[in-house]
Amino acid sequence: MKNVVLLGGEPTLKPNLEKIIEALSCLGICVYVTTNGSLLDSEYVAAVLRHATGVNISIHDYDMGRNQDITGILLKTDVLRGAIGAMHCHGIKVRLNCNCIKGFTDDYSRMRAYVVFARWLGADSIRFAELKHSVQFVDLAEIFYKLLPVGYDPYVDGCSIDTRIDNFPVNLRLMCGMQTRFRKMPKNPEQITSDVLYYDGLFYSGWQKEGAYMDDKDLVSLLRDVHNQKISVAEAALKIGREMKTATPTPGHEPRKGDIPPGGGCRY
Repeated sequence: MKNVVLLGGEPTLKPNLEKIIEALSCLGICVYVTTNGSLLDSEYVAAVLRHATGVNISIHDYDMGRNQDITGILLKTDVLRGAIGAMHCHGIKVRLNCNCIKGFTDDYSRMRAYVVFARWLGADSIRFAELKHSVQFVDLAEIFYKLLPVGYDPYVDGCSIDTRIDNFPVNLRLMCGMQTRFRKMPKNPEQITSDVLYYDGLFYSGWQKEGAYMDDKDLVSLLRDVHNQKISVAEAALKIGREMKTATPTPGHEPRKGDIPPGGGCRY
């Protein structure tokens, strides 16, 4: 691993965050922290973040009152500006992350205003990111089509595009697989799966691997039985585990309500 991103929940609430960053840094790993900025000041930077490679601050509108409407947190820009200055003293790159939401930072003029705000704060770059397709969805390809590669195709050019607004570095993070008029459904799409490391320390294959899991109808029926209290959660988990040929019950052990199935894993 070359890079590690520590994100949320809110990583700055972790009492030993500085030890985690320092330990990873000593291994030669670049450490990035994504935070809502609520605890950032120059003292916190010096005490906790000094070994970080970069910090991403999630601020979704250049107006702090409007950002508070989204996040529930009121940031003090003068304190934040001082914290960013302290980060630069430690060689830490700072990026502002902005989720584009209808009614907030949702058009080119507001994004230019956000750039002015980012420059004033002293940030090094901005990421404007799409949210899922809903009534709040802001189509970045629609807004930035003139800044995208000619004939932009996300399946060729990728869903992360580096560009500039008023000569300020900006990254556009488009939702992968989201079909719009700029992103048509690909012909004969291939489902790619890979092993995923879960919280129990084990690797599991992706959900969509053909032939690996129970039929969807069987799963729905099983979950309906759990909902109707015909079987317990533990019994259902063990049944799924047996079908997956991963969870092996302990010999002589009958599942009880509240049991954690052998093998565990978030996929249960």
